Formats: sequence, structure tokens, C-alpha cells
Amino acid sequence: MKSRKTKTTVTTPASPAPRWQITDEALASLDRELATPAPERGAALLAPADTRLVVDVIVDPIPGEQVSYWHSLRLGELLNQRLADQPLLRYVGTAHSHPGGMAWPSLPDHQAFSASVAASGLETGLFPIVVATPTPALRMPEQYGAEHLVDLPHGTLAPYTWRTTHGLDACQMSVMPLRGSIDTALAELSPALTLTAGATVPVEGVGTAWLLVPLDGDTQLDLLVPQSYPESAPLIRCGEGGFASPAWDLSLELGSRLAEAIRAAASTAVRPADARDGIAARLSHHIPTAAADEAKRVAILGCGSVGSTIAELLVRAGVEAFTLVDPDEVSGANLSRGVYAAADIGRDKVDALADRLRAIAPHAMVTTHAAILGEDAPALLRGVDLAIMATDDPAAEAWHSHVLYDAGVPYVSAKLFAKADAGEVAFVVPEAGTACLACATGMTTVGGGSRGAVNYGTGRLDGEPALGADITAVSARATRTALALLHRDTPGPLAEWIAPLLDASRTLNLSCSVVGWGIFSHVALPPMDGPFASLWVNTAPQPACLVCGPDRVAPELPVAAVPAPDDLDALLAELDGLDEAGSVRMPQTPALERS
Repeated sequence: MKSRKTKTTVTTPASPAPRWQITDEALASLDRELATPAPERGAALLAPADTRLVVDVIVDPIPGEQVSYWHSLRLGELLNQRLADQPLLRYVGTAHSHPGGMAWPSLPDHQAFSASVAASGLETGLFPIVVATPTPALRMPEQYGAEHLVDLPHGTLAPYTWRTTHGLDACQMSVMPLRGSIDTALAELSPALTLTAGATVPVEGVGTAWLLVPLDGDTQLDLLVPQSYPESAPLIRCGEGGFASPAWDLSLELGSRLAEAIRAAASTAVRPADARDGIAARLSHHIPTAAADEAKRVAILGCGSVGSTIAELLVRAGVEAFTLVDPDEVSGANLSRGVYAAADIGRDKVDALADRLRAIAPHAMVTTHAAILGEDAPALLRGVDLAIMATDDPAAEAWHSHVLYDAGVPYVSAKLFAKADAGEVAFVVPEAGTACLACATGMTTVGGGSRGAVNYGTGRLDGEPALGADITAVSARATRTALALLHRDTPGPLAEWIAPLLDASRTLNLSCSVVGWGIFSHVALPPMDGPFASLWVNTAPQPACLVCGPDRVAPELPVAAVPAPDDLDALLAELDGLDEAGSVRMPQTPALERS
């Protein structure tokens, strides 16, 4: 009997408005300059490049008309001067005040927002409105609601974002308690330790904002605060030493937590040379000092068992700058492999791994991104010297691979087959014209054993039981490959090791931990196909590949995942593909083991 076909339409949700952050210093400036004086007043908002964290406010000295506010020429002059003095900052939008309790944009505001975005070349701008009315007394239009409102000492701030593709939306804005926590900590330390905080200055980072706050007085310290503060600890530098990650007790109130970190840094001389010299002591044969001092940055895309192990091996090999990307939290199942401890359960993997790396090398510079990479991928990966692919999301991996190849960033992929009986390490060097990841690994989808299963609802790989030792073995091979790529232009054993492989396009390594696995039973005779067999495979770009072939295209934004409906079983039962017994035949999708 022929099955009945039904047409099912799944509507994807509208793209949510981006979230913004603002430091308490910048928020206090908006309260002081816009909520207290009579409207209409305005101020330009500045954020570090590639972030949505407002850290600086430039007040327009010339007020607007009572019915509308537009930038004055004087504000434009002040803004241009500030951007020239602080090249790490960018203009991201304008705040202005309204009379009464009108905490929503007028029609002229819509026109001004659109004009500001167009004139400044922004795709997304921030345009908060400040009113002197306290939040509880406001009555907001239904279309905007009140969930986005932020309390001010003298009124309310209502943030709105303008996107060229969506127009105006109310947006969420969180406050970074930077200056308030520093003031509280310094008050708690006084008079035993007398310190004053200097001006907040943005410093260069990758994919996140780093804010430098100097502390002077009894001693000289510098706080380097990440965008994820206060959930993540600041780095602290004492005198001429290097930055170190302090103990960060989340059970303490923030002011006391920061005070403890400052007290410990001030009482113990930080000697970064001890850790740096100790790490370098036995690396000189493979990694000359000159090469190690170049501070290459490595992005770890996926911080599970494979990614975390590679990251630890890299930091112990002298790599000092990392960008960590993973949307997940540490679970108990992660403890049987990888580098996590029981105390990390429930924490974001990127934060737990960052602490682990800094515990080994206090001078390590680590930025974190606890989310899946989307349209922010090109910005986050800009300035990266090498990437490690260790994600359990095949769609994300394809997106990362395309972005990295298009940007010319070399990368190493490390994957395990089901039960970790075998694994593969692939490396890609776009400038050398090697095969991309899909072209390099395409032949391993057959004859190599099962790679596990993709979860139909999430699109991610199901976890597999496997020995940590087998996972570590593949991770170690990937680490050596990564180090060789980082130092392929520096004469030495690593460059000599990788050069013949690159010249011969042998960019894929297959290895196993069991007897007679997959391809080894066909290409080798005993005992060469026994446990720990390894093989380097020739690869080449496929002519039709849009990533590495002759007709390449720029990467497009990844398609957002659509949640599976609750009645998925009933839906599948109506689709074609029923066998004679009436059960559904699902296609077998090759998939790597979840890390």
C-alpha cells in the first residue's frame, strides 16, 4: 500500500535583537549627563572593535530641539578626535533624552537612527532613550514592552537597536559592574593597602573586550578585565611582572572576591618568568626561543575531550594566546577524559578550560566565547594564527571550515571514530592550496567503521563510550601537527617534519588502537595492521568544491537549527521510507564521536 505524503512547513523564528553590554562607568555618565539635565540631550556611544560592550560616552555639548535630537557638528568633531586617540574604539550608536515618561522612539527618532547607521557604515547600531521618570512609573507601549528597561539613579534607560536588515527593535542590555566592584574592593582593602584606580583603557583582544584598569598607591597593579566579568576573573599584573589569573571564589560577594584577588597579587610577587622559563626549558630542540616568543594565537573550536586535551598540550608547549569556543557546560561524563575536574561540573567549558590553562601558564592570554559561532565567526577568528577543529556539530564544523579557508587561516581537525577504535587528524593550509576539510576527509566515510550517530533533534553527535587514553593518543598527534604548522617557517625539527607531508599533499592521518580496523586490513599485512597502526593519505581539492576548488565562493551565514516538533514520531510515520514491516528506515549519516 502506498504511503500518504504530507507537506510539513516549519516556520523559523525571527532573528532576535542582539544583546548589548555597558560598563557601570558609561551608564553613570548617561545618568549624569542625560537624565538630570532638561531634554533633548545626546551622547555618542563607543565600544571596543568587534564587541557590543559600551565603554565610553561622548556628550554632545549642544542640546537638540524639544521635539527632536540630532548630532551637532561639535559632537562629530569630538567623536572623530576620540576615535583618533583611541583606535581600538568604534562608534556604535547614540543615546538621547526624552521629556516626560516617553521612553520609546518617536518618528523623527526612527529617521535619525536609520540615518546614523547609514552614515557610519554600521549594520547594527545602539540607540538608547533616557527619561527622568523612574522605571516603575513608566507605561510602555505594548509593541516594546518593559523587559528591556534599565534602572538609573535619576530615571530610566530604554535601549533600542537598529539593524539595516530588521529596522528598530527593543533590545536587552546588561551592566558590567566594573568601577563599582573596584571601588568596593579598594575600600575593603584600606587602610592596610592604599590604592587608587586610574582610567579604564581598552586593549587589543580577539573576539572580546579587554579593559585595562591601572591601580597605583602602595604598589603598582594592573587589572585586565574580560568582557565576561564578573563571571570570569580578571587577570592581575603586579609591577613589571606578567598577568596572572587569581583565585576567583564565586561564593564571595563581588567586591570581597576582587579584594581577595588584589590582596593576593600585592602580597606575592608574580614571577611569570618561572612558569615561562620552566615550560621552555625542554622545548629548545623543537621550538627555538625566537619562535616561542612570537605569541601565536590558537583558536580551539570545541572544548570537549579532544579540544581541551589539545589546548593543555599546546600551552605546555609554549603557546600563550588562545581563543576558546564552545556553547556547553562541563558534565560528569567529561571527567573520564579531557582535563576537567569535579569542581568544574556545571561551569561553561570555555571558562573552566581558561582557568586550567592559566593555572599552568599564568601569563597565558585566553579569550572565551560560550556560544555557537554565527555571523560573528569572521570577527572572532580574525587575527588567529591556527585553529583546532574539535566540535561535535557537523554543521558548525562545515561553517568554521569555510570561514577559515576563506580567511587563509590554517587549521587542524582531530576526530574519533565510534568507541575511539580509530581516529583521524587532518590539516589544512589554505595558502598552500591544500584540500579543505570536507575534501580531505571525504574518503573516510566508507570502509572505516562507524563514526557514531547524529542526534536527529539537535543535529549534534551523540556521546560514545571510549577510553580517554585512545582519545588522548589522537589528540597528541593533532597537537604535534598543530605545533609543526605554527612553526613551519622556522628552521628546525618541526618544520622538517611537516614539509614533506605538505609537499606531497599527505594531509590526512588515520590511526587505530585495535587490530584490523577498516582501511588497514586492505593496505597492510600483519603486523602492520595491528594495534596503533597509522597511515598518511594523499588528498586533493575536488573540482566542484566551493571552498577549496577552482570556483570558490565566500562563506554564507549558517542556517539556524530548527527544533524538532514534539510529534516527530507521528510525522516520520507519514513520510516515505517505510519498510515492509512498517518501521521507518532512516539513512545512516556518518558522524564523528562527540568530544
